[in-house]
This record gives sequence, C-alpha cells and structure tokens, in this order.
Amino acid sequence: MDRAILDILIQAARTHTDWAKHVETDRQIHLAVMNEPFLSGVLTGKKTIESRFSMRKVSPYKKVRPKDLIFMKNGPVVGMFEAEWVRDVDLSSEPIDLVKATYASKIGAGETFWNTKKDKRYLTLIGVTNAVSLTPVAVPKTDRRAWITLS
Repeated sequence: MDRAILDILIQAARTHTDWAKHVETDRQIHLAVMNEPFLSGVLTGKKTIESRFSMRKVSPYKKVRPKDLIFMKNGPVVGMFEAEWVRDVDLSSEPIDLVKATYASKIGAGETFWNTKKDKRYLTLIGVTNAVSLTPVAVPKTDRRAWITLS
C-alpha cells in the first residue's frame, strides 16, 4: 500500500501544477496524518515544529532528515512542508518538562496535549519550513499508522 500512496503523490505532481515542484525523487518523502488545529497551524505558519511522540522507536523516529518532504493529510492530502532540521530525543535521557519548556510555543499545543505525552519514551522534533497548501488528493491509507516513510 505504501508504494500505491507514493505513486498517487507522484501522479498528483504530474496533474496538479501546485504539486509539481514538491515531489522530487532525490528527497525522502513522508506522509503524516495530522489532526486539527495542528495541520492548519503548519499551513498558516503558527506551528513551526512538528512533534511525534511514541512508546517505541517507530517512524518518524530516526527516519527523517533535513530537506525531506512531509505531506500532510486529514482525509485527503492537503499540504506539505520541508524538514528544516530534525531532532530525535530519547525521553529517558531528556525529561519531557525540559522539552516542553524549550519547544511548547512552537509546537502549538496546550496542557491537555502535554499531559497525554508524559508516558512516551521517544520523540521526533521537525522544524517546519516552506509549508504550502495543495490541491486535495485522496490516498488509500486505511491502517492506523500516523506516519509513513514512503521513499
């Protein structure tokens, strides 16, 4: 299924002029499932760091590099951004309260969000740059993964 999703993104680049410059085969491509208000926050520039917490070392932990392209969906794919920088954190070595104090304003999440992350062990922080809205394109993703590394 991951290859089918990548093929759809590549096809979208061929048929939608706003997609064309964003699907490059020499960059790694990711698909992120995002909830509101976080997706809109990235597109409006209010959210400048994407964060992904997990119990295990799963994508995007240690999978994202600067310059990678991250396509965002909540339903169809509606936007993308480029990873400006990436920081993978083992939360057993760095307390979540320190992460919160350092990055909370740029992650754009409230206290409820942080309370749900206290038991997590791993974190990927991604600096957001060059975020753009795209013509919505549906992709056949039906599993529970919130992040897929496609290439």
